[in-house]
Amino acid sequence: MAPFIDFVLNAAAEFAPDMQAQWRQAAQWLVQRKFAALDANAQVALVEQMAASGQHPGHEYFRLMKEMTVHAFYSSRVGLVDALEYKGLAYLTEFPGCTHPEHQQV
Repeated sequence: MAPFIDFVLNAAAEFAPDMQAQWRQAAQWLVQRKFAALDANAQVALVEQMAASGQHPGHEYFRLMKEMTVHAFYSSRVGLVDALEYKGLAYLTEFPGCTHPEHQQV
């Protein structure tokens, strides 16, 4: 995922410089908290805190990174073909909808 995100951010220089600014702010926020120097458990704890509350000062940065990671995954072969079973130039004659029981209408 990191090479894709790096590519997108590099390309953003011309078309979306505000995206680069957001990522710089996120990186600076993590640097100020010495994220790289934390042990793995402390890193996980901080990310969980960032994710859990919209009130956490790092929540906006967590959301930014999560959205780009999800975009990168579902833009990859593994995400698009393996996970979503994209078949290429095919179409459905009808949409079957979600088959998860918790999403079925009563």
